[in-house]
Amino acid sequence: MEDRMTENKISQYLFYALIIAVPLFFTWLTYESFYIPKRFIFQALVAVIFLYAVFITVKLPAPSPSSPPARGGEMKKSFPPLRGRGGWGSIIMAVLLFSFWGLLSLFNSINIQVSLRYYSLFLPQIGLFFLTLYLLHPNTSWKNHNPPSPPFTKGGMGGLVFIEKILNVLIIVSTISAFIGILQFFGLDYEHGIKFSIPKKLPDKTAVYSTYGNPNFMSSFLIAVIPVTLINLWYYFDDIRKRYSYSIALFILIFCILISRTKGAWLGLFVSIIVLLILIVRNKSLMPFGDLKKYLKFSVIVIAALAIVTAGITLMLPVGSNPIIAELSPITRSHLTIKGRELMWGTTFNMIKDNPIIGIGVNTFRLNYQHYQGAFLKENPEYIPYLGSAESPHNQYLEIASEQGIIGLLLFLWINIIFFKEGFRIIRSDSPLKEKAFTIGMISGASAILIHALVEFPLNLVPNAMLYWLYLGFVMVMAGGRAKPPVGANRCVRPYYGGRHAGLPLRKTFNPFLSFLIFSISAFAAVIFIWKGFGPVIASKIHKDAWYLMRDMRYKEVIPLAKKGLKWDPLNDELHLFLGVANYQLGDYKESLAEYSKAYEIYPDYMIPFNIGLIYKKSGDLRLAEEYFKRTLFLRPNLPEAYSQLSDIYKETGRIQESMEMLNNAGRYRRF
Repeated sequence: MEDRMTENKISQYLFYALIIAVPLFFTWLTYESFYIPKRFIFQALVAVIFLYAVFITVKLPAPSPSSPPARGGEMKKSFPPLRGRGGWGSIIMAVLLFSFWGLLSLFNSINIQVSLRYYSLFLPQIGLFFLTLYLLHPNTSWKNHNPPSPPFTKGGMGGLVFIEKILNVLIIVSTISAFIGILQFFGLDYEHGIKFSIPKKLPDKTAVYSTYGNPNFMSSFLIAVIPVTLINLWYYFDDIRKRYSYSIALFILIFCILISRTKGAWLGLFVSIIVLLILIVRNKSLMPFGDLKKYLKFSVIVIAALAIVTAGITLMLPVGSNPIIAELSPITRSHLTIKGRELMWGTTFNMIKDNPIIGIGVNTFRLNYQHYQGAFLKENPEYIPYLGSAESPHNQYLEIASEQGIIGLLLFLWINIIFFKEGFRIIRSDSPLKEKAFTIGMISGASAILIHALVEFPLNLVPNAMLYWLYLGFVMVMAGGRAKPPVGANRCVRPYYGGRHAGLPLRKTFNPFLSFLIFSISAFAAVIFIWKGFGPVIASKIHKDAWYLMRDMRYKEVIPLAKKGLKWDPLNDELHLFLGVANYQLGDYKESLAEYSKAYEIYPDYMIPFNIGLIYKKSGDLRLAEEYFKRTLFLRPNLPEAYSQLSDIYKETGRIQESMEMLNNAGRYRRF
């Protein structure tokens, strides 16, 4: 029993570390002084959790004279079967197929190394899902005996107590990060120290981002936590201390989202709360009418407090500076954000049409986007004022369809259908009230993520992806967590899944040598995985230092520093770009061309062919210079500098009419 309690605590602390560290660690996007990326922290912590899961699986259980052996002599923990009760088999198969199809799409990737890097982030995400299923799964039970078993098994409840603790820590962490965002609204500035003041005007739209580096990233995470906070507020409504604790947390979370000015997040939050209320009202056992009336009355008080505070901000700031009004007022089809989305989505549809089955390859959207955008703009020039580079189409579903094909999208939808189906089954079942409540909270939180995914890319962001897969794992654990009572005093049974899986005996445990070998191999693989993830972190720091040198035009110092960074991360396209610029400025055109070519292979940015054109023009090869400037204008048809360079080339070659035309175009697009 003591060993089990120790396992429980260790695993619990590992999950706490994950939930606390990933949201609260500063991303490098926040300010130059922060260099701890959430991605690396997430990968490292999941690797440690995986190692611990391997350890408790392969360790030899202490002999117990009172414990009868299972068939075959000894007992071993085993992962839930691929088929059985609670949708386990379906969702496991769906996740595995989704992962496999992503690998299959590599055959269409224009840069397989860039695509493979995606899996250094995706594998820990699905790994967290499977680890959640395994560590919380009530795997074995003996009547009157106590063999080792996975941690957190709590009376066949699938670790409900542990899930509740994780959700509470999540609420606390989210509230802290939201409070940091509110402080930014009132003057917190990482660059110039902590200086608070009442703002004299509405802060810039990008000013509230907490530890996430971007308001959309922050809001996307917070809206997925608010439904869980709401459901806890309802469940513990009669506990005065908890009622006001959850109310304060809820107030801070919602207020931070309101001042972040992120319309897509507002939509996701609104839909998630509607889903939560529908699920509560449709299950009368969850909310008797008297309690519902009391709960709604208190909710009105919270909403009124939010309205008063928002109105207070309006009074402090100039007229019309209310963050909600300021953000909603320009919502028209001609608004830059709307037209920009139309351009990205139209371009993405063309990608899907060209590769409908297998996609263009995971993590290659940004590598293909500018070429497809150029083709789209040629047919639709009215969108030229809204063009730009894009890491994502700002629609998670379109991104999956473009990178992994229609089949990849269908597999992703299949995962979510199973998740919601099993969640609804818990809510309709005779499960304990707390289990139903938490299921409603997590379903609603996942709904917020999935709705926001219509206009953003939340699952590309580490904190949001972590929440999504944790919610899936927790709900599936509860869906398949109740075991059938053992038959007979000395019979070892597995949890009831129905059909041919009921009552199967456990297999033998590993012998000590095999246990040591498996753990050693796993530890070696985890260390390599963490080390490979550490390289981009070092390169990112070097990139920042090189950027300052580039800004100060200290090109001789840039070259050795950038080369050092590329040893850590050969796929850092900006370091190649720095080398290209530095060598060009120092007159080494051959080396500059080589570095520009490497940068273009990793990320085909429009400035690279422009810079190559400059090299050929300076070298006197006007034919190649013209070709690269035209390639630049295909990718970026509103770049006045490219038109000016072509005008000079045409003038030198005696093509005066074409030169004048290019000069006019340069003036026409200069305002963009």
